Amino acid sequence: YRHEPMTTTVLKLLRDGAVGDMRAIVCGFTFALDRAQDIRLNAALGGGALWDVGGYPVTYAQLLATQEPKMVFGTAHWTESGVDDEFMGMLRFDQGMTANVYAGFRSQYRTWLEVLGSSGAMTVPNPFRPGPRETIELERGGRVERIDVAGSAGIFVNQVADFEARILDGAPAVVTLAESRSAAATLSATKRRPPFAIRSRNSARSGPAERSSRPALSSTKAPCSSTGSPAATRIWPMASARSWSSMSPGTSSARTAFSCNV
Repeated sequence: YRHEPMTTTVLKLLRDGAVGDMRAIVCGFTFALDRAQDIRLNAALGGGALWDVGGYPVTYAQLLATQEPKMVFGTAHWTESGVDDEFMGMLRFDQGMTANVYAGFRSQYRTWLEVLGSSGAMTVPNPFRPGPRETIELERGGRVERIDVAGSAGIFVNQVADFEARILDGAPAVVTLAESRSAAATLSATKRRPPFAIRSRNSARSGPAERSSRPALSSTKAPCSSTGSPAATRIWPMASARSWSSMSPGTSSARTAFSCNV
């Protein structure tokens, strides 16, 4: 989506003050995954909704915010294979800006993006896979303005062309290495396991506490807390430099929430 005219138009409108100061982003990507053996459900291969379609709303939010979040909150639904098939979260940025993100394998295909600002709101259809023509809606002062945007001749064509220009001509990268690392850091902050396994009361059986291979955590800052629904769970301290929060699977019906500074 970073290579599409729709994204370029959205960025220009927002940076020109179309909605005033940005206050909140609401963004998501979902589709129904009905193949039990799909690679996306394989925990050993890094499966899960957040690492798959969750990368789209998370990276779009960071693109608009032009920074990493300072705090993340989230809740997930876990499958028996040990991956999340639904994730809902909030990213909190500086200046009080927030992003609500959703990723899932449990609902029919849908993508959405809304941006709320101090003086208006923007609705973007099909933000991650725009068609040949899309219409952005701007609501300001009780009036709705519709802006038509012509799309690409074919999806991924611009991405291939930009890759070619980068390799053969040395053109600037559309997505920089720094942006990729930043996105990976945010996604990892929601997936890194805590030093102890989270246990749900609704689990038939809980395994032993799970040791972490990462450096010892510092207790000099406020703890990150984890709460399950309908479970009471562990509390663990945050890392001294960058805090990694986590969600650990219980049963297929268990949901685990976290809140942590990052």
